[in-house]
Amino acid sequence: MEVIPGISSAISAPLYAGIPVVMRGYATSFSVVSAHLAGNKFNKDWIPLLKLKNHTVVVLMGLSRVKDILEEAKKEKIDLNTPVAIISNASRKNQKVITGKLKNLVKISKNAEKPAVIVFGEVVKLKDKLLKTNEIQEILQGEAVWKNS
Repeated sequence: MEVIPGISSAISAPLYAGIPVVMRGYATSFSVVSAHLAGNKFNKDWIPLLKLKNHTVVVLMGLSRVKDILEEAKKEKIDLNTPVAIISNASRKNQKVITGKLKNLVKISKNAEKPAVIVFGEVVKLKDKLLKTNEIQEILQGEAVWKNS
């Protein structure tokens, strides 16, 4: 693993999991939010962003707040079939990516570890469709062998 200053986990974690934050036909914009406020309070101000079409929401520090996220999403009448991915230990050998739907967020989070990034949006459906996770890791680590067709 190589640490590159200035590349946020908000973009690199989804990329390493095979999920682009924007992709024509899926999302034209994205937001990065924190689930925590000072004093360990829950930040719910971003939940309405989940209603935006063609938009990705990347949540930092959200794993311990999944119950709150789901509860607020229900209050805001967010589509509970919204795709979601939890990416734990991004770029590490023990990286784990769990995908599902918003309605199952609490259940799927039980198999996730901190540190984790949560991604909401249609782009989650692209996991392993563009490139397999191991291919992305090879590219990022400079081990990829490019083939000309």
